[in-house]
Amino acid sequence: MTSLTRWNPFPRAAGRPFDFWNEYAPVKRAPNAPLKLGIDVIQNADNYTIEASLPGFSAEDINVTVDNDVLRIVATNSSDETSENSRYLVRERRYGKHFRALRVPDGVDIDSATTGYKDGVLRIELPKNDSTQPKRLPISA
Repeated sequence: MTSLTRWNPFPRAAGRPFDFWNEYAPVKRAPNAPLKLGIDVIQNADNYTIEASLPGFSAEDINVTVDNDVLRIVATNSSDETSENSRYLVRERRYGKHFRALRVPDGVDIDSATTGYKDGVLRIELPKNDSTQPKRLPISA
């Protein structure tokens, strides 16, 4: 007796049917296109905290601005050049412009915002206004 097996039209994709296109039409980034910066956004009762990993940058390489309720983080670094007698065998670190823009929610006190950069992590604290804090309403019996 033979057993039945399900036919998979994309055997190389192994559950990811569109991955096989990468071999035939790889997506290339334009040389000047900024790299998307990965971030974490944490909310608590008093503030929002944004953390971005930027290893190898100096504080002077990072620019944080807020304009029209949009927070922009731009970090730029340049490639280390090798001597003419050497070449890269593996090159996985990314160089260039790293960028991220976030809409600042209502009720944030931008004037009291603080930033810090330590051990390759950019940390931005956005305090909430007192008016956005939840208030308990008394219940009369």
